[in-house]
Amino acid sequence: QKFAAHYLASEYRQLGLTPFGTEKTNDPLSAYLQPFTVYRRTPRQSRLEVEINGKQVASSKFSADSHDDLSFFYTGAVSGAAGEVVFGGFGVAGNYDALSAKGIKLDDKWLMILDDDQFINKKIALWKAVRPKGVLVVVTSAFADRAEQASLGAQRLGNLSLVESSEFPPTFAISSKLADQLLAPSNQTVESLKSKPDVFELNSSVKVTATIEPSASLRTENVLAFIEGSDPKLKQEVLIITSHYD
Repeated sequence: QKFAAHYLASEYRQLGLTPFGTEKTNDPLSAYLQPFTVYRRTPRQSRLEVEINGKQVASSKFSADSHDDLSFFYTGAVSGAAGEVVFGGFGVAGNYDALSAKGIKLDDKWLMILDDDQFINKKIALWKAVRPKGVLVVVTSAFADRAEQASLGAQRLGNLSLVESSEFPPTFAISSKLADQLLAPSNQTVESLKSKPDVFELNSSVKVTATIEPSASLRTENVLAFIEGSDPKLKQEVLIITSHYD
C-alpha cells in the first residue's frame, strides 16, 4: 500500500499536478499524502471467564495464535464487559417481545441466544430491540471448525474502520459445552432449550466477564492532487474524482 501511494504521488508529480496533501514536509512526494488512522475490527486477543457463586469455573482465551473449545471473538465492540446473563431464545423479534413482557431488562447484562447461522442478519433487529452489555451466540454445530477459521481469520488484516470501536456490544461465539456450564445453575441445557427456547434470566450466581485487548491501529493515506479550473465562473466549484489503490 505504501509503494502504491508513492507510485501515485510520483505519477501526479510527473503530470505537474499540484500537491494537496496534509503532510507538512519538504519531500515532494509526501506533499501529496493525507495520512489517517484505521482500526482493526478483530482484537489482538480476548478472554472470556465464567464465575458461579464467586468461583471461576471456566476461562477461554482467543487470538490469532490460539483458540479452544469454549469461545471465540465474533464481532462488535473491541471492549470488555461483565455482568449476569439472560437467555433470549433464537434472538428473533418474538423472543424480545417475550423478554419485555416478563419485564426483563438487558442494560447491564449479557444476552445469550442460540445460533441458527443467521446471526449477522439479526444484528440490526437485536440492536433496535435491546441494548445488552454483550452477546453470547451459542454455536451448536461444528464449533471446533468455526473456532479454527476465526483464529485463521484473525491472522489476516480483516475489516478496518475509521472509528476505534463499534457501537454494537462485544459478541462471542460460545460452544454448547460452555453454554451448558452457564445454564446448569438454572437446571437447563442447550438441548432442552433448542426444542423449547423460552426466555429467562439465568441464575444470578452466574457472572460472565470479557477482557479484550485491541489490535494496534494502522496508519494509511489518501493521495491528493489539485487541478485548478480555467472557467472564471465554474472554477469556484469543486469536482472530486476518487479511485481505489487496486
